[in-house]
Amino acid sequence: HPHSHPQGAGSAAGSRPQPAPAHTLIQPRTEVPQGRGFRPNWFLVTLAAVMAVAVGLTGWYFSQSDPVIVPDLVGKDMAIAEKNAAALGLVVRTGDGEHDEKVAAGLVLRTDPAAKSEVDDGTTITLVPSLGPKRVIVPNVAGMTENDARVALADADLTVDSVKRLANKEVERDKVIRTSPQVGEKVKQGAKIDVFVSAGLVMPDVGGMPKDQAAGHLSGQGFQVQVNEVDDDAEPCTVIAQEPKAKAEVDNGAQVMITVARCQTDFWDWFGDRDGEGRDDRHLRVVPGVLGKELRDARSELQALGFSVRVQRLVNAGVVKYQRPLPNSERPSGSTVYLWQ
Repeated sequence: HPHSHPQGAGSAAGSRPQPAPAHTLIQPRTEVPQGRGFRPNWFLVTLAAVMAVAVGLTGWYFSQSDPVIVPDLVGKDMAIAEKNAAALGLVVRTGDGEHDEKVAAGLVLRTDPAAKSEVDDGTTITLVPSLGPKRVIVPNVAGMTENDARVALADADLTVDSVKRLANKEVERDKVIRTSPQVGEKVKQGAKIDVFVSAGLVMPDVGGMPKDQAAGHLSGQGFQVQVNEVDDDAEPCTVIAQEPKAKAEVDNGAQVMITVARCQTDFWDWFGDRDGEGRDDRHLRVVPGVLGKELRDARSELQALGFSVRVQRLVNAGVVKYQRPLPNSERPSGSTVYLWQ
């Protein structure tokens, strides 16, 4: 049998009220009206901006002046150049002067900007004035050594061209005597200077000179002279050697030895009998005295008498200082006469 339930229980359950079905309340959507905020008109904004730029560009364009061409002022007087530049609407500034070999002092050397440059009205240009050629004063280097003189000249923006040694008994050997150009002269910057240095005393060449003349000349030059006579085939009483040698540099007061062929009482014992024929008076001529005469005049006079002439230099004076044979000596025609100048 199927299970049976008590009757009473079924009635109780049938009499209990049932809950009402649930309902969701859906309210209609209410549209909230949007507030009316500022909405820019971009077309008008853009148009205004374009017009502003156009007005600005137009104003800038019409405010611009024509460009100015920098005039060529080089070589003009500074005052005139300033007026010319100012008349074109340029502002003038004077720069530091510079030396120049071609443009005279007080004239415009150059401009900055350079001539023919295009600049705006009111631009500042610089005028650089010329100070003229730069000149350097030759310093006094007398008495210095050659090296010290070179340094002093270099410090003065000068260069040494040549160094020449000269005989000089007043200035100590190896010290500067003078320069060329001379001290105090104004020369170009970097100019070349010749320097003359003392060689002390330079030994003169007295070879072949009569003993007394040679000794006298050397003594007069400040030398201490000693004479040594030797037997020799050279003309008696003439110098055959010397020490120091000719042209050697020596100090003032140096000792000099001259060697001479032994002197003979009768000169013609040497001269007339060398070929065994003796002296021939028929062809003798008197040697004129030419001491103190111009060399060319002395040479012409002796050659006109039939003598040959040989010249030796002691100093380049152009005047005869010594002669051999001595004046008024008798010599055969064609003999050689020695002259020292």
